[in-house]
Amino acid sequence: MVEGAQFVHIIYLHSDDYARLTGGHVYNSRLVAALAAQGVSISDLAVPVAFPSIDAPSRARLAAAFTELSADAILLSDHLHIADLAPQLGSRRLRVVAIFHHSRTIEDSVSGRPADRDAERRGFDVSDAVIVTSQATRDYIIAHYGVAPERIIVAVPGLDPAPRSPGPAAGARSLLTLGAVIPRKRQGWLVEEVAPRLRTSGWHWRLVGDLDRDPGYVARIRTGIAAAGLSGPIELTGGVDDATLDRLWSETALCVAASHYEGYGMAVAEALRRGVPVVTTQSGAVATWAGAGVSFAPADDPSAFAKILDGLLADPSALRRLADEAWAFGSTLPAWDETFAGMAGRMAAAIAGRCAVAAP
Repeated sequence: MVEGAQFVHIIYLHSDDYARLTGGHVYNSRLVAALAAQGVSISDLAVPVAFPSIDAPSRARLAAAFTELSADAILLSDHLHIADLAPQLGSRRLRVVAIFHHSRTIEDSVSGRPADRDAERRGFDVSDAVIVTSQATRDYIIAHYGVAPERIIVAVPGLDPAPRSPGPAAGARSLLTLGAVIPRKRQGWLVEEVAPRLRTSGWHWRLVGDLDRDPGYVARIRTGIAAAGLSGPIELTGGVDDATLDRLWSETALCVAASHYEGYGMAVAEALRRGVPVVTTQSGAVATWAGAGVSFAPADDPSAFAKILDGLLADPSALRRLADEAWAFGSTLPAWDETFAGMAGRMAAAIAGRCAVAAP
């Protein structure tokens, strides 16, 4: 018996183009590894491309694969894929568990793409259980989509052990913003509206994250940086390997974020775990859990945002106090083994609850 689970096998559906350094990919991969460690048998089912959507040939191949899966199997996948494949899953025999990080409807709206709220809803309709990364996201899908609370599993992202960041060398003022460069993350607003208003001298700002998800947005950011004369102090690094990211964290004075919305805020958690203070907006779930070590800035007032950054960069003692608070609070955040403890049993219970309601 697998920790009280009543299922035998999980098929993990994922895409090869899921950017490796995104919080979603890290979370999903850790979840699958945890389930395997709990004794669950897992098989991979991969598609080459799923962003922005799964193409027609892949959908047809998956539809055929679904009909061949055992009725005892569980299909586990990111909600983005489940929503994409809702028509193919509507008449399936197998059970479905979705991993919901944040609303694609919100992301599409802020990116200027047509928002398909119905597709997001259909994804929930065909899912027997939904894993979410925060209480705020749980509340969101209940309020907006009527998902039954007993079908939802809250498992906040975990963290690996990490040394405390020593911070930049004396006199250096290094800022770091981590995440795929996309409109929802609002790197453009930071570098075009906030950065030109900074009055502190000698700062250097690294934007670390995938540059391939929205090339048009990245091009506009590059143009804005050049137009502001900030090509020197602002650096778009693209994705980096783990060793490089560790080094960048060790050199960072402040982590800066200004997302329109976060389902949790894994970059903020990582900063706090390393004792790096954070300046961010109250974006989605972040404001519900991020405590000491965080300075919240207005989401739509670049002058006020820049003033907060200036105040900290110009006051080493205040920055050290905030770093101490970040380190203390970050040490209370859960590790990955805590996050997914008993997950196989929790999934089985949520699925059983849905089945009991659906039974005649």
